[in-house]
Amino acid sequence: MALSKFSTILVPINGSAPSMRAADAAVELAKKYSNDGGAVELIALHVIDISPKLQLLGAYGFSFSDYTKKMIEATRREASSWFSKIEENTKVQDNLHFRSEVTDNSTVSIVGEIVNYAERENVDIIVIGTRGQSEFEKLLLGSVTSGVTIYAPCTVMVVK
Repeated sequence: MALSKFSTILVPINGSAPSMRAADAAVELAKKYSNDGGAVELIALHVIDISPKLQLLGAYGFSFSDYTKKMIEATRREASSWFSKIEENTKVQDNLHFRSEVTDNSTVSIVGEIVNYAERENVDIIVIGTRGQSEFEKLLLGSVTSGVTIYAPCTVMVVK
């Protein structure tokens, strides 16, 4: 795919420094392509990690729905502050539309949710951060980043 065709950019966000660096890179990429005359949509996506262990409790008659609802609401509030920072960087740009979404991985893994979302939204590129602060950890991509690079239906840019 030619770089000039990036019109839908997805950046998965979890609030970590690497994900926010990826968001900065995604904003710069979106600005570049919107300056070239085309409309660009930047989508920030946060996937709430709903533990499969909690779901198993439901099979044994335990109710985890109240806990899950509270966790989802708290996470949505936290994610909105991350999204606000990203959106602020996109406001001065014509032809650049910002959208944020919060979803959960209640039916698939976090990787699966990101990949499925990218497919549903016809994303052209996923910009994702790595994890790790030590020299050894810097050699590793992280399980989510690694999975997204393997299974994504589109180009993936990994940001250190």
